[in-house]
Amino acid sequence: MNSLLNDELKSITKYLSSTRKITNQNVENEIDSSYFATSVSNICSKNVQLIGNNPSSRAAIWEWLVLRVKAGNDGIEKFAKQLNQHLQSCVYIVGHHLTLADIVAFYALRPFLCDLTQFEKQKLYTNVCRWIENVQQHEGIIDSQTKCTMLHNHVYNFTPKSWTCREILDVW
Repeated sequence: MNSLLNDELKSITKYLSSTRKITNQNVENEIDSSYFATSVSNICSKNVQLIGNNPSSRAAIWEWLVLRVKAGNDGIEKFAKQLNQHLQSCVYIVGHHLTLADIVAFYALRPFLCDLTQFEKQKLYTNVCRWIENVQQHEGIIDSQTKCTMLHNHVYNFTPKSWTCREILDVW
């Protein structure tokens, strides 16, 4: 489909230290979206924690894989906004630990977020920034790449205003 998915598949394979053979296609070639989703789930099919330990978590993980693939290169911003909204009430994408959905989304969003200013990251993607900071702390997820810098405090859009005595008293 595109070189971004190809690069993501290489990174995921490297992170998982996969010794499984990727069938039908070599990772060096361009890949299509269905191949990407199937490949990443096959790479870690033996690791129940990554692919989900029950049918509902496996379905949720697969849903996020499909959303990532459908986003492609052009829809990565929309994908980031969807994930930001989803992460308002959770630490990881699915469940209470790192899953394949987190790994795939991390490698997809990391380049996008690293290119944003700190203000944009915190204003538009606060939850994704928190999540990225958490995921990149897992051993081995970042190899030779540097960590994406995230602020731990919010950047506020504050414009000083001249207050009248009346306004100050109203606030108190």
